[in-house]
Amino acid sequence: MSPPLVQSPTRSQKLQVICAAVFLTALVIAEATADKLFAEIDLPGTVTLFGTPFDRVVMTAGVIAFPITDLVTDLVNE
Repeated sequence: MSPPLVQSPTRSQKLQVICAAVFLTALVIAEATADKLFAEIDLPGTVTLFGTPFDRVVMTAGVIAFPITDLVTDLVNE
């Protein structure tokens, strides 16, 4: 019996695997850090939205990882 033939992946298949790995890593990091407070920015004045006054902006750490997932999704789709 001869050994089974194994083909090496093409360049585009390797790129797909790398993009998928980056996407999944960024998505997991975004989900894990979504509730962690990242930065507080004091606004120069008070902004009122729907009757609620705001004088500072608090962001979560997920605001960094979610744009990466969006970019990688677009790359994979192209």
